[in-house]
Amino acid sequence: MKYFILEPDKEFCDGPLIENWKETFSPSLVCKEHFYRVPERNIISISTTKDTIFPAIFISPYLLMSEMVKSVIDMYGDEIMAKDVVMVDSARGKIERYFLIVLPEVSGEMETLERRRSAVIRGNSGIPLKYRNIFIMKLKEQKKIVINLDFAESILRRNAQGISLDEIELKEV
Repeated sequence: MKYFILEPDKEFCDGPLIENWKETFSPSLVCKEHFYRVPERNIISISTTKDTIFPAIFISPYLLMSEMVKSVIDMYGDEIMAKDVVMVDSARGKIERYFLIVLPEVSGEMETLERRRSAVIRGNSGIPLKYRNIFIMKLKEQKKIVINLDFAESILRRNAQGISLDEIELKEV
């Protein structure tokens, strides 16, 4: 199975600007242990322009996924934690629904083989890779969202915007 690192497109600059994220809830609550303390529905102020395009994912200040990406996660049956986030631009009257997401984590070691990105998953990571469609993996001291080929095709067919996919080879030992 092929895997990809899912990231926001670095050249995408037409997204909304999140304004009051610090007042909504602390990023330290967005983890498996403290997620129960985050309210079920959150409202975040944003500013937009007439040309603003809402991307499929935000990774900063926390992981936010669009309704479309969340529906694909639900379709594949991956176990995640999610809370509603409503983004509101009251000046322009724009409202978009996203989900604050906590994904399962897998640990791996990065290798570079012949100009290809490769990671090795060692030890017991719980559910085998072949049953995972989306997860977080710590690579070179950074957490990355990893998706399999089927998941990537599903979001691309639904016209996901503002994302980039970078292939990575995963080996489970």
